[in-house]
Amino acid sequence: MVLNTEALLRDEHINKITAILKSFVFSNPERLHLHVPQEVSVEYAKLKNVTVSGVPPVIWQSGSRIGFDVELSAVIITGPRYDTDGTLIPDCIWECRQTFVVSCSGTLSKDMALDDFRVRTIRIKPEKRYQDDSIWGIIIHTHQDAVKAALSAYISAHPDALRLPSPPWVEKTEGASLRGLDITWAGNAEDKPGMDIGFEIVAAAEISATERSKKGSLQTNVYQQWFTLKCHANLEESLQDFSVGAIFIEAVTRSEDSPMEVILPFVLERQLERDALKVLKEFGFGQCIHTPQVLDPDLLAQRMGLTIQYRHLSKEKRVFGAVFMDDCEAAFYRPNEDAMVQENVRAGTIIVDEQASQTRPIGSINNTIVHECLHWHRHRKAYYLARLIAGRQPISCLVDGGMAGGVTDRLPGIEWQANALAPKIQMPYPAFKKKAKELIRLQRQSAPDMPTIDLLPPVIAVLADLFGVSKLAVKIRLLEVGYPEARGVLEYVDGRYLRPYAFAPGALEKNQTFTISAVELAQLYDESEELRKCLQSGEYTVVESHVCLNDPRYVFGLGGGMPMLTEYARLHVDECCLKFAAVWGGTKDEWKSLNLDVVMCRIDALQVRLRLVEKAISSPTRKGETEKVWSPLKGAYSGAETETKDNIVNIMTKFASKEDNTSGNNKNDIVDDIVEEIVVHIQLISEKLKELHSFKPALDNLRRWRGLTQEKLSEKSDVSLRKLQDCLSPKSKKSIQLDTVVYLCIGLQLPYELSRRLIELAGFALTVSPKHLAYDFVLRSYSSYNIFECKKLIASIEQGLSDKREIEENSKNKSANFER
Repeated sequence: MVLNTEALLRDEHINKITAILKSFVFSNPERLHLHVPQEVSVEYAKLKNVTVSGVPPVIWQSGSRIGFDVELSAVIITGPRYDTDGTLIPDCIWECRQTFVVSCSGTLSKDMALDDFRVRTIRIKPEKRYQDDSIWGIIIHTHQDAVKAALSAYISAHPDALRLPSPPWVEKTEGASLRGLDITWAGNAEDKPGMDIGFEIVAAAEISATERSKKGSLQTNVYQQWFTLKCHANLEESLQDFSVGAIFIEAVTRSEDSPMEVILPFVLERQLERDALKVLKEFGFGQCIHTPQVLDPDLLAQRMGLTIQYRHLSKEKRVFGAVFMDDCEAAFYRPNEDAMVQENVRAGTIIVDEQASQTRPIGSINNTIVHECLHWHRHRKAYYLARLIAGRQPISCLVDGGMAGGVTDRLPGIEWQANALAPKIQMPYPAFKKKAKELIRLQRQSAPDMPTIDLLPPVIAVLADLFGVSKLAVKIRLLEVGYPEARGVLEYVDGRYLRPYAFAPGALEKNQTFTISAVELAQLYDESEELRKCLQSGEYTVVESHVCLNDPRYVFGLGGGMPMLTEYARLHVDECCLKFAAVWGGTKDEWKSLNLDVVMCRIDALQVRLRLVEKAISSPTRKGETEKVWSPLKGAYSGAETETKDNIVNIMTKFASKEDNTSGNNKNDIVDDIVEEIVVHIQLISEKLKELHSFKPALDNLRRWRGLTQEKLSEKSDVSLRKLQDCLSPKSKKSIQLDTVVYLCIGLQLPYELSRRLIELAGFALTVSPKHLAYDFVLRSYSSYNIFECKKLIASIEQGLSDKREIEENSKNKSANFER
């Protein structure tokens, strides 16, 4: 007869089990397998409630005495809980579940009641805590047979050491064998030398035991026991070199971290300086630590056992370099066939894109090689682990600072590590800091009154040659070693280097910038109503790739030509210019901070977008002032009353800085010159607007006003002479195209108001289409650029706005479909 053990349990039995289990939990918090987040420390444990989840059949029976297991599901309260900065969160606890198996025994009475009830052992039942397609899942399924063989041999060899919940009459376990195995957990990963990794596996074993009673009779019983197996494997061989070491009775589950978190740990930025020096010493470049010199990247690769090839990695020139960890097939671009072709590549090969080597300076190529060497040296073990899921692929490093290939999705942080460490190896802290200090001191001696930002460009050029790196790399390294002024030096925007500029310490966060390209500004102008108000009102203007207060204190050149920052503004851009935050493109939830090098070199980083920093939208003010800075051109062309010369003089005198070293008389002369320029400019524009009544006479009037011949205007606007003459001739009946009128406005370098009037006289109205917005934006902010730069900007802005709107439209369609 099969006994229904669950029916035998009465409330008094459950209460006894609960009381003993409560004491066990309280006394043994460190033995519990609690699944808690990192911020929870299991310093105590308390049983909240318990329910019976199962009662298997009787395990053993001797006369009226029986033994059986009771499986219980318990809710346990643990803690304390800590905040991310390590502070204790008061009265904050964590609840989690734990399954226990309690071995019990009792005596059956004649009326089938359970008397003399006893709790003999309490065991913790480990639950399956891995996904089949995870790294742990793959490891377990790959080596399940090896684990089973090792455990079977251990059980057969140590029957007396298995600590089975045998009945009290058993004197000795004569033999035992493994009947079944269920691996429930893997973890406690440990990094080993070379390509080896250690970890532990917990398995639930079903054991058939032959047991001798005290009277000498033999009986076979079946039990369940848990074991912890310490394992070892070689990653380079895809874990095929697998072995089981020590085996412990009882499930010990500590760290459930992925092995990737052990092999590829989080690295603090301050650790990288020490790591760089270690790499230099390890590969025989100790002399570079204190003596400025070029680190030979080819020699570094050779000492790491790597070879370098120059090939076309992509048609779009998006990949700088790649390192191959395995023998595998890879796709290369063949320009003569205009096709990607698969070829075999040996492990230990670095590929540098041939097009990059022809178009980039030698410093960038050196950095690419060192970067790929670091992937091989630091990340090969992590790659071998990731390829268990993603397969064999090279680690390809993109132009925008990211990576390509599915395997890299499973290698978090390796690109950041290589990006951050490579320049520290090429420019070791001791040698670089000493040489930079020496060069700046020499520059200071020759020009003692020159601002630091103007001393740095020649220093950067010398350091770039000394260390064989790019100027951008030197600039970032100067920031790292304590020269914050370098942030405003050698900014490359819209195909040109900007004049150096300075700002107060702490004015910029790591992912912020005062500079913005035309395309970035156009996209932000399209999506930010507040930025549109700033520019359309005339309160701000675009000057040297900054969005600056449109005030003569900060901007000169208002009377025509290319506007420039005043010397005061150039040294105090935080006072007069808006700042922007660089983020990854996408929805607001997807934005995240970027590395400094990506923020400062956004030309090819297609996913990087700028957002206006909210706190900078209001007009910056001078120290100690609360009123808004006056803008003399605001409203000047829209029918507003023009400021009188006396008013302008009063306001300009008010803004004469106490910090200026200019004497009183000279200061007044400067103010008078600026005021005169503003007044004349306003009067000229107002008079011109009154003169323009019809397109063809207006065009000729403006041509003569600018002092251009027809041939010169044709050249400056890139409009054929024949087409220009058709636009000027009253007899011509040929239709005029909007793009022609826009190009003529750019060739004439007209103020925005005159450009809009000429477009209106030609019979056109600018709409909100991407092309028309591009026209309007360039005419408003970039008309001082030459026609070819403006045409390129218009095309880029139009494409960027079109792509943005297409993405938004697709997103709306997806949302609409989802709602339906």
